[in-house]
Amino acid sequence: MKATLYDGSRRVVIDTKQDLCLTSGPHTTPKSADVQVYRKDLYLHRNSNKSLQYYFHIRPSGKPGKDKVIPITPVMAERYLLRRGITCNLFPESGPVSRLYAWGYGIAEEF
Repeated sequence: MKATLYDGSRRVVIDTKQDLCLTSGPHTTPKSADVQVYRKDLYLHRNSNKSLQYYFHIRPSGKPGKDKVIPITPVMAERYLLRRGITCNLFPESGPVSRLYAWGYGIAEEF
């Protein structure tokens, strides 16, 4: 899926076939027709000037629907991965946040 994101005044063209998928949502289809399940995949787009753009690709699973692309900050991407037990060395060193997760806190604001 190709889409255009805007980071401030900067235009970023993303492509889910070319960008790096950091984590992917469940591939299960709902057992009931009344339930709509969405897959949420986290992608990393690297621009030509080596700046990084993280975004969610959200799409319905089962029923047809419209895909959504939502840009997120590096902090949000790091916390999303940490909640799933995934560490990534692309983020700047955040010792205090990593220490809180190691102590069992779910989000840094709980401390």
